[in-house]
Amino acid sequence: MTSNAGAFGAVNGALGESQPPDSTMSSALNRTIPVMDAIKNEFVTASITAAASTLGATTTTVCSQRTYVSIPSDSLTTGVGSLVDAKMNEAAAKLATLQVQQQLGVQALRISHSNTQLILKLLEP
Repeated sequence: MTSNAGAFGAVNGALGESQPPDSTMSSALNRTIPVMDAIKNEFVTASITAAASTLGATTTTVCSQRTYVSIPSDSLTTGVGSLVDAKMNEAAAKLATLQVQQQLGVQALRISHSNTQLILKLLEP
Protein backbone atom coordinates (compact mmCIF):
# COMPACT_ATOMS: atom_id res chain seq x y z
CA MET A 1 0.00 0.00 0.00
CA THR A 2 2.93 2.31 0.51
CA SER A 3 3.80 2.25 -3.17
CA ASN A 4 0.20 3.11 -4.09
CA ALA A 5 0.22 6.01 -1.69
CA GLY A 6 3.37 7.25 -3.35
CA ALA A 7 1.73 6.97 -6.78
CA PHE A 8 -1.32 8.85 -5.58
CA GLY A 9 0.96 11.40 -4.03
CA ALA A 10 2.66 11.84 -7.42
CA VAL A 11 -0.71 12.23 -9.08
CA ASN A 12 -1.78 14.68 -6.43
CA GLY A 13 1.40 16.60 -6.92
CA ALA A 14 0.89 16.65 -10.70
CA LEU A 15 -2.67 17.86 -10.25
CA GLY A 16 -1.51 20.50 -7.83
CA GLU A 17 -3.60 19.11 -5.04
CA SER A 18 -2.66 17.77 -1.67
CA GLN A 19 -5.84 15.88 -0.90
CA PRO A 20 -6.04 12.26 0.16
CA PRO A 21 -6.15 9.70 -2.71
CA ASP A 22 -9.89 9.03 -2.49
CA SER A 23 -10.91 12.66 -2.78
CA THR A 24 -8.41 13.20 -5.60
CA MET A 25 -9.92 10.33 -7.58
CA SER A 26 -13.39 11.59 -6.91
CA SER A 27 -12.44 15.07 -8.01
CA ALA A 28 -10.74 13.76 -11.16
CA LEU A 29 -13.80 11.63 -11.97
CA ASN A 30 -16.11 14.58 -11.39
CA ARG A 31 -14.09 16.62 -13.91
CA THR A 32 -13.84 13.70 -16.37
CA ILE A 33 -17.53 12.79 -16.48
CA PRO A 34 -18.70 16.06 -18.12
CA VAL A 35 -15.87 15.79 -20.64
CA MET A 36 -16.87 12.21 -21.46
CA ASP A 37 -20.52 13.26 -21.76
CA ALA A 38 -19.55 16.03 -24.15
CA ILE A 39 -17.47 13.61 -26.25
CA LYS A 40 -20.36 11.12 -26.28
CA ASN A 41 -22.83 13.84 -27.32
CA GLU A 42 -20.52 15.02 -30.10
CA PHE A 43 -20.09 11.44 -31.31
CA VAL A 44 -23.86 10.79 -31.27
CA THR A 45 -24.56 14.09 -33.04
CA ALA A 46 -21.91 13.35 -35.66
CA SER A 47 -23.27 9.84 -36.17
CA ILE A 48 -26.84 11.08 -36.56
CA THR A 49 -25.71 13.83 -38.94
CA ALA A 50 -23.77 11.32 -41.04
CA ALA A 51 -26.72 8.91 -41.13
CA ALA A 52 -29.13 11.71 -42.11
CA SER A 53 -26.73 12.86 -44.81
CA THR A 54 -26.46 9.32 -46.20
CA LEU A 55 -30.24 8.92 -46.08
CA GLY A 56 -30.73 12.20 -47.92
CA ALA A 57 -28.23 11.25 -50.62
CA THR A 58 -29.82 7.82 -51.01
CA THR A 59 -33.29 9.37 -51.26
CA THR A 60 -32.08 11.73 -53.97
CA THR A 61 -30.49 8.84 -55.88
CA VAL A 62 -33.63 6.70 -55.64
CA CYS A 63 -35.83 9.59 -56.83
CA SER A 64 -33.52 10.21 -59.78
CA GLN A 65 -33.51 6.52 -60.72
CA ARG A 66 -37.29 6.32 -60.40
CA THR A 67 -37.65 9.26 -62.78
CA TYR A 68 -35.09 7.75 -65.16
CA VAL A 69 -36.88 4.38 -65.20
CA SER A 70 -40.38 5.82 -65.51
CA ILE A 71 -39.67 7.41 -68.91
CA PRO A 72 -38.79 4.14 -70.70
CA SER A 73 -41.53 2.37 -68.78
CA ASP A 74 -44.13 4.84 -70.03
CA SER A 75 -42.76 4.47 -73.56
CA LEU A 76 -42.99 0.68 -73.33
CA THR A 77 -46.56 0.89 -72.05
CA THR A 78 -47.51 3.17 -74.93
CA GLY A 79 -45.72 0.93 -77.45
CA VAL A 80 -47.38 -2.23 -76.17
CA GLY A 81 -50.75 -0.47 -76.29
CA SER A 82 -50.12 0.49 -79.90
CA LEU A 83 -49.14 -3.07 -80.80
CA VAL A 84 -52.28 -4.43 -79.17
CA ASP A 85 -54.37 -1.90 -81.08
CA ALA A 86 -52.64 -2.84 -84.34
CA LYS A 87 -53.25 -6.55 -83.71
CA MET A 88 -56.90 -5.86 -82.93
CA ASN A 89 -57.24 -3.83 -86.13
CA GLU A 90 -55.58 -6.62 -88.12
CA ALA A 91 -57.90 -9.21 -86.58
CA ALA A 92 -60.93 -7.01 -87.29
CA ALA A 93 -59.85 -6.62 -90.93
CA LYS A 94 -59.42 -10.39 -91.31
CA LEU A 95 -62.81 -10.98 -89.74
CA ALA A 96 -64.43 -8.45 -92.09
CA THR A 97 -62.76 -10.15 -95.07
CA LEU A 98 -64.02 -13.58 -93.99
CA GLN A 99 -67.52 -12.21 -93.46
CA VAL A 100 -67.54 -10.69 -96.98
CA GLN A 101 -66.31 -13.99 -98.43
CA GLN A 102 -69.03 -15.85 -96.57
CA GLN A 103 -71.69 -13.44 -97.78
CA LEU A 104 -70.48 -13.76 -101.38
CA GLY A 105 -70.53 -17.56 -101.04
CA VAL A 106 -74.08 -17.48 -99.67
CA GLN A 107 -75.21 -15.18 -102.50
CA ALA A 108 -73.58 -17.45 -105.06
CA LEU A 109 -75.41 -20.45 -103.59
CA ARG A 110 -78.74 -18.56 -103.66
CA ILE A 111 -78.25 -17.60 -107.25
CA SER A 112 -77.31 -21.12 -108.22
CA HIS A 113 -80.30 -22.64 -106.43
CA SER A 114 -82.84 -20.15 -107.72
CA ASN A 115 -81.78 -20.25 -111.31
CA THR A 116 -80.71 -23.86 -111.80
CA GLN A 117 -82.53 -24.13 -115.12
CA LEU A 118 -80.90 -20.98 -116.43
CA ILE A 119 -77.47 -22.23 -115.39
CA LEU A 120 -78.10 -25.58 -117.07
CA LYS A 121 -78.98 -23.78 -120.31
CA LEU A 122 -75.76 -21.80 -120.08
CA LEU A 123 -73.74 -24.94 -119.62
CA GLU A 124 -75.32 -26.90 -122.52
CA PRO A 125 -73.11 -27.39 -125.55
